[in-house]
Amino acid sequence: MSRCAATVSGFVLAAATLVACDRDDEVTLDGREFVSESIEGRDLIAGTNVFIRFDGSVGASAGCNSLSADHYDIAGSKLVIPGLSMTEKGCSSPAGDLHAQDDWLRMFLEADPDFALDEPRLVLRDEAVTLVLLDREVANPDRSLQGRVWTVTGLVEDGFVGAFAIEMPGTVELDEDGNLDFETPCSAGHARYSAEDSTLTISERSAAGGDCPPDEVSPKIDAHMLEVLDDGSLTYEVDANRLTLMRGDIGLMLTTD
Repeated sequence: MSRCAATVSGFVLAAATLVACDRDDEVTLDGREFVSESIEGRDLIAGTNVFIRFDGSVGASAGCNSLSADHYDIAGSKLVIPGLSMTEKGCSSPAGDLHAQDDWLRMFLEADPDFALDEPRLVLRDEAVTLVLLDREVANPDRSLQGRVWTVTGLVEDGFVGAFAIEMPGTVELDEDGNLDFETPCSAGHARYSAEDSTLTISERSAAGGDCPPDEVSPKIDAHMLEVLDDGSLTYEVDANRLTLMRGDIGLMLTTD
């Protein structure tokens, strides 16, 4: 199939605006993520968005389950996603039926919606619905590593992420002068660090213990953070407002404003 994209002019999203393009043009969405900006023809449940990711394969979600396919194609003015599958996890929301919204997105994408790329927006439409998505890096840009407080939201171990719900889960803060300060539920510490490419190197770490809250989770978070933030090299990745720190097969998931 040939790959080409149509253009939306002035965001007048009638069918006539999906104009033809040169079929010799090669258009790819690989390496990009989009998040819904507006929708016409139906409503999204309050507090939810549509996310679509392209990296040769396709990943998508609408608030609960994950949709995925091994590949996609742009055929004329159509986005074609064959073999789309969906997880079957349970979700509930007082705002609406998340499963019905998942089913709608699956059927919408399976129906080869019209495709239009008007940077930084991706527009998908069928006979009933027009979905406008904004490039994720514009809608929710990657945060700087330094100069902000990162709050721990999950512990990574052997490929699994453990979540928890406690009042003070732990924080990490890095400044532009190479100082790293952290607090666990039970202790606080300081270190020096350097960051190059995706590697964070920690040195001169010190930590002072304190009293742990009377729960089972806090000591586990404390021990895990101290192990991850020990002297040595970590890998790190910032994705929007999320930070992942990994030391081998253990790590921390963190978020910021």
